[in-house]
This record gives sequence, structure tokens and C-alpha cells, in this order.
Amino acid sequence: MTINRPSLAPRKIANNSAVAMMREHKRLAVELKEFMSRSTWRILVAGPLAIITAVLAMAATPLVTPASQESVDHFIFPILLFPGYLAGACLYAVIDEKLARATTVLLAICTGSLVLIFITMTA
Repeated sequence: MTINRPSLAPRKIANNSAVAMMREHKRLAVELKEFMSRSTWRILVAGPLAIITAVLAMAATPLVTPASQESVDHFIFPILLFPGYLAGACLYAVIDEKLARATTVLLAICTGSLVLIFITMTA
């Protein structure tokens, strides 16, 4: 994964003309704007969307774990697995090269969890 970070050091300009300096300034501004927009979207996916995904996955965990004699398992497993869900969602959103794919996967997990919860509540 390579992130094209803007080099904040200006290029060496052969002649110190005002036009060349303005072009260089404009190039740096565009590169910085593109970098900030990508990182802002990645922060939104790795932050709030990952937390929502982890909470919904935690809420749906008792619905997919097998029933046991003790009813404590349905409370303990989601609580113990929540940090793993959150770390997995955050790391996947940060490490994946394509932000759209990470967003789609996290939204699919949210949708699946919501469907499980809805089916259980209406049954």
C-alpha cells in the first residue's frame, strides 16, 4: 500500500519567476487537498463506522452462538469478543488499499447483523 503524500518541499525552480512559483504553490495545494480528503474518509471509516460495526456484531453474537445450559455465555462471549471486533474493523479499514472495499465490507457486516437482530426480534 503506497500513499502518495505531498512533498512539502518545493521543487527547485530554475528561474525565480513569479509565475513558476505560483504554479508550484498551486501544485502543492492540490496535492495536500487530495491527501487530506483521502485521509479524512479513511478516518471516518476506521472510526465511527468501525465502532458501529463492532457494536452491531456484538449485539448479534448471542444469536449465532449455540445455546448452553448456562445463560451467562450469551452475555460473556459478546463482551469478550467486542475488543477483537473493534480492532479487526479498525485495522481492516486502515490497512486495506481500496477504501471503497473496506467501507463495503463493514457496511455488509452491519447489514447482516441488523438483519439477524431484526429477524430475532420479530420472531
